[in-house]
Amino acid sequence: MNNPKTQSKSLKKFVRALLAATCLTVAGSGAAHAGTILESSVAGGDFPNSAPGTALPVGTTIVDGTISSFSDVDFFEFMNLAAGQSFTLTASGTGVYLNILAFDSSNNQIGSTQTFYSGQDGVIPGTIPGDGMLIAEIRNSEGTGAYSVSLFDPLSGVPEPATAGLTVIVLAAAVLAALLRKSVD
Repeated sequence: MNNPKTQSKSLKKFVRALLAATCLTVAGSGAAHAGTILESSVAGGDFPNSAPGTALPVGTTIVDGTISSFSDVDFFEFMNLAAGQSFTLTASGTGVYLNILAFDSSNNQIGSTQTFYSGQDGVIPGTIPGDGMLIAEIRNSEGTGAYSVSLFDPLSGVPEPATAGLTVIVLAAAVLAALLRKSVD
């Protein structure tokens, strides 16, 4: 019953299954982190015209949208950011004069730009609010057209999938080595 060869085979099967499951989990979690969101992909194909707007998937760093009329205002919310860290919100537009404003989740304004036109960027530097949520408001001053908003958060709370996978693999290898040493003794 306590045959070391049988225990070693069972242990190896277990570790292989663990590593396979871990690799699938890491691959799946990496796919779940969004990078770019298109306004056309949200419910109704349009961001809401009031705060807090559409809650973006964790890991979103670029939002592409359209201002389709003078009264069109787009709101969206970046979530799970590293509270207290610096951020830069940058927007550019095509064929439209834009303003971008940034708010915390209590609708307190934490930054804004002056009106800017195609070929120019509107930039808001700031500090991520304590709850890790940042609401962006995009409004036009004149015209209609497309825009792109980028969030740079150098110390995001979202782990890089490759780092998480490597950590799990190293831990599994250490457990396997310890158990193999123990079964040989």
